Amino acid sequence: MDNFSLILTNGSTVYDESAVLCYKDSKPGIPHITQERACNIPAKQFFFFNRRENTMAFVELCYIEIHGKMLSSLSMNMYFVTAFSLSLILDIFNNCLHLQFATRTTGCWSGTWGTNCAKLCPTKCTNQHCFPRNGSCVWGCDPLYCQAGRCNAETSACTRGCVKGRAGKYCTHHNVVYYGTAKQHPSHPTAKFSIDGELTSCTTITGTQQRPYLQIDTGSLSVITAVHLTFGDKTFLGNHTLYCSNTTDSWVDGTQLYHGKILDNDIGVFGFCKYVVYCPSILNDYSKVDLCEIEIGGCPSRKYGVSCEMHCPKNCHGPCDLTTGDCLFGCLDGWLDKKCDKVCKDGSFGGQCLRNCSINCVLPPCNHVTGECERGCIKGWEGFNCTKGVLNCKQQFICEDCKRYC
Repeated sequence: MDNFSLILTNGSTVYDESAVLCYKDSKPGIPHITQERACNIPAKQFFFFNRRENTMAFVELCYIEIHGKMLSSLSMNMYFVTAFSLSLILDIFNNCLHLQFATRTTGCWSGTWGTNCAKLCPTKCTNQHCFPRNGSCVWGCDPLYCQAGRCNAETSACTRGCVKGRAGKYCTHHNVVYYGTAKQHPSHPTAKFSIDGELTSCTTITGTQQRPYLQIDTGSLSVITAVHLTFGDKTFLGNHTLYCSNTTDSWVDGTQLYHGKILDNDIGVFGFCKYVVYCPSILNDYSKVDLCEIEIGGCPSRKYGVSCEMHCPKNCHGPCDLTTGDCLFGCLDGWLDKKCDKVCKDGSFGGQCLRNCSINCVLPPCNHVTGECERGCIKGWEGFNCTKGVLNCKQQFICEDCKRYC
């Protein structure tokens, strides 16, 4: 592609009178495979022009990005083109255009692809840039989530699994078993493969007279909101079961998170526990299940956020919502609102602020948590919250404080 040209025009060919040369490669030899050129020219059409006498010559053009602004006051569909970004390498997805002689191409707005550019590029694509023809990511998938930067153009699912610490088909969850441990019954040394982050390494669970299971220890009490299972070839159909338990080697006291067929998507659940136990579908003593990865989305107790980097509000009664931080099970005594950051109104206290302060406090309000009359009681009353009346006094012989003779 030595001596290639970038041409802008308001006409339909490179030979039109309005055609303007934006850039022409004049340096000898093959140019750099990635080109960025400034133009600052109003135009409707863009041409990548590479004339050759040899009819066998060709260029593989992988990606064109055109920056500009619509000039509606001048002419419909005319744009003030400020810069081009070209990628001229043959990529591994075979997404490049095979160009011979002078060729005009069409494309899509940034972030879109497909017929009439009606589809949005996958959100996992770096900067949401994808190829107009098939939606594959131009610069790969966002390495923050997908292992090796690979994801499916149609679904955004990470095709090679998640980076360490992420979980789920789309790797959008924090993986609470990132630092966890796994053990299998009957005991098997490959149990660790079920949480190693590699989709190609699996542990095999075989049917026995005793019910087999795989136990995942998250390391601490955790809020569990999603589970994603990846199976190998040796997996029988049937119902698979997941339990959330706080007792090792048992799910009797636990909560059943899921019971059903194999799902290709994240299984939405809710549990608050330390252990997640997987019980496979075992039809007979010869049945086998290859479990390659079990990813558990959630956060350790009292944490929330994309990577569980934020602390739940201190006045939550238990864990908080992993996205918003709102308290899931209400507030500690004396506090109100979604994040339990508002005290009770004057005159009320306790759980949900439903109790009224004693009318015998010297000066209201009482303590919004306990109801204590912190400044003491009015005459004739005593106790923590001034609810114990003084009944044994005879006012003509004993003073009103009932502690001494007048």
